Formats: sequence, structure tokens, C-alpha cells
Amino acid sequence: MTEKRANEYLQQYVQAEIKGQNTDAERIEKFLNDNGWFIRTGPDGMVVQRRDREGTFPDVEDYLPKESNIQPYKGTVVKSNKNLWIGIGIAAGAIALTILIVYLVKRRQNANAS
Repeated sequence: MTEKRANEYLQQYVQAEIKGQNTDAERIEKFLNDNGWFIRTGPDGMVVQRRDREGTFPDVEDYLPKESNIQPYKGTVVKSNKNLWIGIGIAAGAIALTILIVYLVKRRQNANAS
């Protein structure tokens, strides 16, 4: 049985499950199993997968996408955030130093006036 045909049976299985026709769903699942396919539920929904020759499941990374246009993460966001936080730290330090200088100048003026 081809994968296309197995997927057609999977659609029939899903429809039987939705309609509550459990005996039909079990019959379709048994038919797929007898023909070397099994139904697996994953993050993308239900899929059919072929059994290998020994009757066990193939050692395939099931949930990785076959093709992807997503580029690997290179940390550019973290670098720009790091520079942002350095700038914020320098600005906060400059403001704190300015407030300290103003406080000390006013304190000295008040001490000289007395």
C-alpha cells in the first residue's frame, strides 16, 4: 500500500472517530496495521507511518520538519539587547553622579551660609 493510499484511510479513520463510529475506526486501524502502517499522533496531528521490516517502528526523528526555510538562531537579538542595557547602565550612572554632585554642592553652600 502506498503512503497516499494510507493517508486516504487515515482521513476515513478521522471521520469515523469524529462521527463516533468506533467499530469503523477500529476496522480501518486494524486494516492499516495489517498492511504495515500505524497511526501516530504528534504535534502536527495524526499521521500514518510505515513499520520497518522487523515489525518495529523505524528510528526516525518523527517530529522534525522535512524541509525548513528557518535560519539557525545566531544571537543577534541578544547582542543588541546587551548594548542597550550597557547604555541604560551608563545613563543611570551619569544621572546618579549628577544628583550626588548637586547634593554635595548645595550642602556645602548651606554650610558656608551658616
